[in-house]
Amino acid sequence: MAGAATGVVDQTVPAAGDGREVLSTETGEATVIADSRKGQKLLSGAAYDPTQPVAMHKTIPLGSEVRITALATNKSAIVRVVDRGPKSGNAKIELSSGVAGAIGLGKPAAALPNRSG
Repeated sequence: MAGAATGVVDQTVPAAGDGREVLSTETGEATVIADSRKGQKLLSGAAYDPTQPVAMHKTIPLGSEVRITALATNKSAIVRVVDRGPKSGNAKIELSSGVAGAIGLGKPAAALPNRSG
């Protein structure tokens, strides 16, 4: 289940600004992966760590990097898709709480590595 913080974001595949061709851009709602999932195994094989720059998306290939920009704050972060989701609602993507806090969606950034460029 996703956390309460939500916001409207742009998601760009692959990460724009790093010299690679942008394949797609989409705007939609983002939710936050519940911190209670900490330690649970993800489809990527890793255990979920809410401080890491990760996300869940229904169709973007696992392992893909995506630049997420919060429209309300214009702050962005690069995340790696590690699982499938969101499982319910209208959200396009679910973000770790560290990323959500770093871009201004309401949860604290808690030692998130600065990869937002």
